[in-house]
Amino acid sequence: MSEAKQQEVEIKVNLPAELQSGVYANYLNITSSPWDYILTFCQVMPETGSVDGQTVQAAAKARVVIPATLIDSVINALAVARDKQLKMLKALIQQGEEESK
Repeated sequence: MSEAKQQEVEIKVNLPAELQSGVYANYLNITSSPWDYILTFCQVMPETGSVDGQTVQAAAKARVVIPATLIDSVINALAVARDKQLKMLKALIQQGEEESK
């Protein structure tokens, strides 16, 4: 018996001009069902103020529905991206410390 080889496929993302700038979100609400994870990205601004002294309004900017079967891949991809970012930031900090000597 031979093992089935998984073929890697390159995916080229075509981003329309109207999506290139993205949207700013500083709050993420996550809900789920047995089949999907629903990520609602919101913008909470200090000037929106409190509704009842404890609740702040958050303007939804984007909603993404991710099938439950993909959520582990999303988490892993975020972890890899975060590790790269931390490595880059650490190098920048070290470079700044060396330059200030």
